[in-house]
Amino acid sequence: MLKILPELSLFLLLSAAAALVSNAINPNGLVLNFDYRSGLQDSGTPSDLNQESAEPQSGEALIQAKAQEYGFQLSGPEDVQALLEEASQEEAILILDARTAQAFADGHLPGAVRLDYWEVVKQGVDPAIQARLQQAFVVLIYCNGGDCEDSFNLAFYLSYQNPDLVASPELIHIFTGGMEAWRQLNQKDPQGYAIER
Repeated sequence: MLKILPELSLFLLLSAAAALVSNAINPNGLVLNFDYRSGLQDSGTPSDLNQESAEPQSGEALIQAKAQEYGFQLSGPEDVQALLEEASQEEAILILDARTAQAFADGHLPGAVRLDYWEVVKQGVDPAIQARLQQAFVVLIYCNGGDCEDSFNLAFYLSYQNPDLVASPELIHIFTGGMEAWRQLNQKDPQGYAIER
């Protein structure tokens, strides 16, 4: 029995190393530095976001209710337009696009920085963006709009899971209509609702 202990130990060590390497190269692997015990779902969102309430709400209404509950500001297209005008003159306003690289390349709000929620959960926030987040007085986050939860998830990640990144949840504005609403307005007024590519 004592003869197999070193072999068994070596086998377990190699198995663990192989599992860690496999997890690291798998795009859907576990996020190892995430606290799964904190009452959040594996995705890093509040566990009650996907639960049904006594009053049925659409996905968009539920996201807006949760955003307000967590202290985030909700901004419509006119608010976003005003923030974009200010952002062009002031560095203290940061605009974050929580969508994928392809969606960002297809068009985004002027001056937006891409910070894909799903990439951030796995890889963390780029140091250059961290510095801008810590200096920002307003952080505007958007995704596709409608039932898309990425802007809310990113806001939650930045303010509650990494509170050293954003001074307060009240500094975060979520564009409720998202890129979908912006594109519709762009068709009517391309100058007032510009899209960068």
